[in-house]
Parts: sequence; C-alpha cells; structure tokens
Amino acid sequence: MSSFRKYLENGKYGRQPGELHNHMQLQGVVNVDPDGETAKGRWRAFAQIAGPLPNGVRTVRSEGVYEDEYVKEDGRWKFKKMHWYITFTTAYEDGWGGRQH
Repeated sequence: MSSFRKYLENGKYGRQPGELHNHMQLQGVVNVDPDGETAKGRWRAFAQIAGPLPNGVRTVRSEGVYEDEYVKEDGRWKFKKMHWYITFTTAYEDGWGGRQH
C-alpha cells in the first residue's frame, strides 16, 4: 500500500477519532505538456481542521496554492510532485482578521 493511501486512511497515517480535516482543492488549471506524458497544475486550497486536545479543541483555517506536477505511466496519470504554498493559517477563534501563524 502506498504511503499516500496510508495518509488517507484512519489510524497512524490518517485521521484520528473526533478529528475533522476538510482540505479542499479548488479552481484547478492543468496544462498538459506537448509530449502528452507530463503536465503541471495549479490549484487553490482551503482547509478547515479541528481535533481534540487534552485541554480543549484545536481549530484552524488555512489557505494556499498547490503547484503540482503529473506524469502518465502505463496510460494513467499520477502525481509526480505536489507542493503547497501556504498563504495563511489562523485559529478559528481568532477569526479571518485574527493573528496569522
């Protein structure tokens, strides 16, 4: 099983009980290179994350841009590289104009 698949599953690599991880990739634009075997994509991302802590609940909002690269192997598109440039991360309690981390 791939490490990416493990990341998506519950347990050691994925979500824990009581945790929310709503990470949306939106407004994607993908350009296929002339060779037809590689491509580059750019996506906006918005994330809402919450989970239990010993003294309460952690809540975070984040936004950023993904710059991804893809490769076609055996006729199937796969991720080659994924990088997220975070624009901001802030605690839910601080609101949109609150302190940024």
